[in-house]
Amino acid sequence: MLQDSERKLFRVIYNHFAQPRQMPNLSFLQRSTDKSKDQIQLSLNKFVEDEYIQWDGSDPLSILMFKQPGTNKPLSVEDGSKYFTKH
Repeated sequence: MLQDSERKLFRVIYNHFAQPRQMPNLSFLQRSTDKSKDQIQLSLNKFVEDEYIQWDGSDPLSILMFKQPGTNKPLSVEDGSKYFTKH
């Protein structure tokens, strides 16, 4: 299960991706979450470990989304919109 700050970051990433179909850059994530670059990278690394995303460790623009937090189900656009409107 993700902590609140990690869940917020995940939601920011997913919501940004769902609208313009592009991953947010690091400066956008810093502004949106009020986290430092190091905190964001630690959270992204945790997402990789927990298999929520695939990320090569460089720029957040290279993130691939895999699944919703709290489930083992792969993430689809329809499921993602339901998850983020119900929580």
